[in-house]
Amino acid sequence: MPVNLHWPPTAHPPELTTHTAHVWSVSLDVSQRTYDGLLATLAPDEQTRANEFRFDEPRRRYVVARGALRRLLGQYLDVAPPDIALTADEHRKPHLAEKHAASTVQFNVSHSGELAVIGFATGCKVGVDVEQLRDVHQLEQIARRFFHPSETNAVLAAPEPSRNLNFLRCWTGKEAVLKAVGTGILANLAGFQVPVEECRQGWIECATSETAEKNNRCWLEQLNPCNGYVAAIACVEANRSVNTYAFTM
Repeated sequence: MPVNLHWPPTAHPPELTTHTAHVWSVSLDVSQRTYDGLLATLAPDEQTRANEFRFDEPRRRYVVARGALRRLLGQYLDVAPPDIALTADEHRKPHLAEKHAASTVQFNVSHSGELAVIGFATGCKVGVDVEQLRDVHQLEQIARRFFHPSETNAVLAAPEPSRNLNFLRCWTGKEAVLKAVGTGILANLAGFQVPVEECRQGWIECATSETAEKNNRCWLEQLNPCNGYVAAIACVEANRSVNTYAFTM
């Protein structure tokens, strides 16, 4: 089970304002009773997708992450979790469906290992990513192929114990930005730069493609949710004060 270091545990979100973004860490290791309660909140299509997983662990992680999302959305929207209607775009990024058109809440979900991270903002698009720290196979080849040259140099210049950490910190930042702008993770990864230093925040200029006429500007903040994980949140064209919490269920 992930051990949270910094983020205060709570079951109830504070007010989400136009000046803030909220990021929640969610342990995917839950009791059977909690799992059953989360499964009951899922829509029929989500339950069908859960049943399509061949193995228990991926199924449990999907159900807990999706159920936690519904519980948090229910509190932000003041709607019962099973009554929340969700849809997805061509990159499978979930959104609130048309029935919630009056709401300006945006969200994004990522999970790795035994941890999910869920980001919320109002009035701007948001993307999050989390990665469990691990040895990255073919790290140098991946960095040289997908990273900006300055990022590649920063990662490869790090001493061996820090190289995987710097790689994954860079990866989470890039993925959070691309998920925020809605292009999908394989869109022009080398076309913009993110810092690899710990817990950095600032503006990132991101071209959605090599032929894009205008860059997207994202406010990016890198995060340390708990031992053994790195994460990041990006907000499109909006400088948000990022508040972090650990969701208790």
